[in-house]
Amino acid sequence: MRRLWMPAERSHVLERYSQDGPAGLASQLGRSVDSVTSFARRYGQKSLRSRERQAASRSRGSSSLNTRFFDEPSRHGAFVLGVIWACGSIKTKHEKVLRLVVPRDRRNVLDRVLELMSSKHLIQTYDERNVLELCNSHLVSTFLDRFGHPPASSADPDLPWIGSEFVPMFANGHLQATGGRSETYVSLRGHEAVMPWLAGEIRSQTKAGPPTEERLGKRLTIRWQSPPDVAGIGRWLDGAL
Repeated sequence: MRRLWMPAERSHVLERYSQDGPAGLASQLGRSVDSVTSFARRYGQKSLRSRERQAASRSRGSSSLNTRFFDEPSRHGAFVLGVIWACGSIKTKHEKVLRLVVPRDRRNVLDRVLELMSSKHLIQTYDERNVLELCNSHLVSTFLDRFGHPPASSADPDLPWIGSEFVPMFANGHLQATGGRSETYVSLRGHEAVMPWLAGEIRSQTKAGPPTEERLGKRLTIRWQSPPDVAGIGRWLDGAL
C-alpha cells in the first residue's frame, strides 16, 4: 500500500533536501531513497551533491578557457607554471581563483598566458599593476593536485613538481614575469625557498657558474653577469621557446 506524505514530512524534505540529500532524509524519515528523490524532484529540489556535480560539469566544459590546460605535462604548461611561481597566487575561500599580478610594463606576459590557455578572461589594471584572475574550479583543483600551492599562497612553498626537461620553459615564464635579461646579464627574482633550486637546475643544464644573490625580505634575486654564462643561459632559454 502506498504511503502518503504527511505535511510535516513534506516541509522537512523541502527545507533540508539541498543540504541532507536523499540518503540522509530517507534515513531520517524511514523511507526509501527513491521515494525521497521522486518527491523532491516533483518540487524542483536538488541536493547539494547534485549541485556540486552540475557545477563541476559546467566548470570542466567552460568555453572561457581551456580548463584541462594542466591535466597533462607540457611545455606551455611549464611556461605558465613559471609565471605563476613568480607572480601568482591561489584563492580558495569562496571560489577557486588563479590570480596573476605583474607591473604595468609587463602586461605582455599576461597576454601570453591568455593565449596559451585559450582564455577569454580580461586583464584588469589597477594603478601600476596588471591583474589577471582565472576563476574555474576544475582548472584550479587540477593545478593544486599536480603542483601544490605557489609561494605567494603558502608559508612553506613547494618546489614546482616538473621534470628537468620542462625547466627551461619554466625559467622563461619566471623570467618574463619578474626577471630581466640583456646582453650583459640574466637575472631571476622569486621566493627564497625556490630560487636556489632554480639556480641549481640552470647551472646543471648550462654549466654556468654560481650566480650572485641579493635578498629583500623573502625575495631572492639571482644574477649572472659573466659573458660566457650569460651567453650559455641565453641559448638555453631561447632553445626552449
